Amino acid sequence: NAAATGGASSPGLYEVRKYSVRPGLVPAYSSACAATYPLRNELLPGFLGMFVTETGGDPNEFVHFYHYSGLEERDAARARNGQHAEWKSFLGDTLHMLDAQRSSVFVESAACKTAAGAGAASSFAPIGGDSPGAVYEMRTYQLRLGYDTVPEFYEYMQAGLPSKVAADSFFCGELVFMGHTDVGSLNEVVELWRFPSMAASLRAREAARGAREWRDAVGRVAGLAQSFTTKLMRPVQGCSNWN
Repeated sequence: NAAATGGASSPGLYEVRKYSVRPGLVPAYSSACAATYPLRNELLPGFLGMFVTETGGDPNEFVHFYHYSGLEERDAARARNGQHAEWKSFLGDTLHMLDAQRSSVFVESAACKTAAGAGAASSFAPIGGDSPGAVYEMRTYQLRLGYDTVPEFYEYMQAGLPSKVAADSFFCGELVFMGHTDVGSLNEVVELWRFPSMAASLRAREAARGAREWRDAVGRVAGLAQSFTTKLMRPVQGCSNWN
């Protein structure tokens, strides 16, 4: 609930699915996903985006984002799709391409999105439209255990995000998502930022280092985190609503 997470949550939940594709089969898997993109949107209206890692992680990993009103909608969609002949054919044809799959459920922090001047991820659309060179930076924090850790993290972020966004205004970085796990590795927080290019993401990071409130927030967050990773991803061509 809102009290447990340091502020109001955006409606619904977000599922993040990570697929490890066998080395050498990334182009084939991308093509198969692109071919069934209209079907995915039809069967899963909450589908938001699909990405493949560019750097900072496994270059064979695909990351999917979905939005549901709740677990009931998710369960109903998966049960329905399991009976759809064309979808079952796609799953069967691509199963041999995968080494592993992982799913986690997240709740978005509306308060942090508001602090960054952004709305819910489910309605995100890039300022200025799609851009062929766009990258998405996925920043993942594993926080220490405890009921108060995630609320404290969000408190620090709300204080620091306005200065980070102000410092980055020239480079057009946009906070797409910030939320914590509700099902999965608990006390994990994910930030997802969109930048028009890889170079812009690095310049934005450098600019943010000069924002005093953001530096203070990062310093306080460091005391809560057990680990922190960041990676840059590109939308899968022909199979992502977020581009």
